[in-house]
Amino acid sequence: MRRTRLINIKRGLLLNDQLFRIFNYILFRAEKVYHSIRYRHMASSLINIGSNVDFDFGVSIGNASNVFLGNNIFIGKGVQINAADRVTICDGVAIAAGSKIITFSHQYDCSNDGDFNAREHARSKESVYIGEGTWIGYNVVILSGVSIGKGSVVAAGAIVTKSFPENSLIGGCPARLIREITRRDP
Repeated sequence: MRRTRLINIKRGLLLNDQLFRIFNYILFRAEKVYHSIRYRHMASSLINIGSNVDFDFGVSIGNASNVFLGNNIFIGKGVQINAADRVTICDGVAIAAGSKIITFSHQYDCSNDGDFNAREHARSKESVYIGEGTWIGYNVVILSGVSIGKGSVVAAGAIVTKSFPENSLIGGCPARLIREITRRDP
């Protein structure tokens, strides 16, 4: 008798767990649709945007009028684009969650006896260009003045401080060319 009771309790918990999962799934999908609509509205009014651009939720774009997006682009959860200067993302680019694109930096002059005050130093800004069909991995940081060529892949966690040619496999901190990507003809 006691054993049957435990099984019934477990079945009840299982049913509650299933309902909880279904509720969370519905809530997650509703939140994603809300954010997608919100970002599409923002994008249509501020960003120069192509067709079939998919923003995941939590995407942050500063100074959106400097952002130019092509067609068939995916921008993952929590991506930050700080566009003090022009950011161009060409067709077919995928940017994974947590990545950052930064178009400005501070100039630091060592000649002032080690005193550093960020407000007193000039900010420089340079554009960022991401070529067609490029994949940007999880938590990548792309700094100002960088151009990433068509068909390149940037490994997760890379910090890209310089430009790379087409079909490059890029990774590391700071990022370096790991190898050239060769395409096989069909």
